[in-house]
Amino acid sequence: MKNKNTIRAILSLSFLLFAACKIEPIFYAIEKEVPLEKAIIKGNLYAMTEFKGKLYAASGSLYEKNINEERGWKAVSAPGFIIRVASDESNLYVLTEDKKLYTKTKTTGWSQITGISPIELFDNKASTNKTAYVTTSEKLYSLAGTSTPNTEVTTNSASKSSKAAASHETDTFFSNTVLIASGTKGVYTMEGNKIVFDDTVSDIEVSGAKSMAVYKLDSSEKLLIGTTSGIVLVNLDNDGEPTAKGTMFGGNVESSIAMLEIKTLYSFGDAIYAFAVDKTTSKKTNTWGYYKDRPNWNVE
Repeated sequence: MKNKNTIRAILSLSFLLFAACKIEPIFYAIEKEVPLEKAIIKGNLYAMTEFKGKLYAASGSLYEKNINEERGWKAVSAPGFIIRVASDESNLYVLTEDKKLYTKTKTTGWSQITGISPIELFDNKASTNKTAYVTTSEKLYSLAGTSTPNTEVTTNSASKSSKAAASHETDTFFSNTVLIASGTKGVYTMEGNKIVFDDTVSDIEVSGAKSMAVYKLDSSEKLLIGTTSGIVLVNLDNDGEPTAKGTMFGGNVESSIAMLEIKTLYSFGDAIYAFAVDKTTSKKTNTWGYYKDRPNWNVE
């Protein structure tokens, strides 16, 4: 009997130790969780742009907020179901689901741009001399307010099939995918699973890349790559060269977006914005934001 009691005690202790090991990571995850805000941006995040000190987000509806504001989004008047938004120095542009192109200035309302059958709309994300572009089935044009586009752009092989652009110094680079981003030192793209910096292929591999942005942190920059399983952070040296993978920002990143597919990724000011898709539940499928002064991820 005494031996049986001893065995039972040993088994009970072993079970408790095993359970404690299993429970500890769960408690750690719970401890890192942040209560979710109520989503303001509804639906898929298709595109974002900065215009006249404000951010605009295309998500069926069109949303705006001050660029340095934490959350603060509000829906604004728009001419239809908006699937793209872009801007240049003087004009904001939107593309609707039924492929109509509209523009407005800071002081005027929406006007349709006619004489063209648009397919894609994007801008080159430049800080100065910003330019917006539209593609048709045949050509790539730069935009100039309400005028029918007639300035054809043929800068590289991406040309009429372009889906995105990035600016560095006085040059604009085009891409047939959204995997393109520019930093202070140059432009980043992908070749297969490898990062390309100014035509030099890096040894760093990132699988399942879906989106890309450069985040400026004080005097340094980080390359962010949205993948099928969260965001990969890549450290850059003073010359902009990718050096190694780093730790992604956000104390709650593991319990929020770490395993989600990041279809859209942007960085403006001190903030990062990501549209994440949770294939197991719709609870986490949202536009998420990270702010330097609020160092965690939450729903936008």
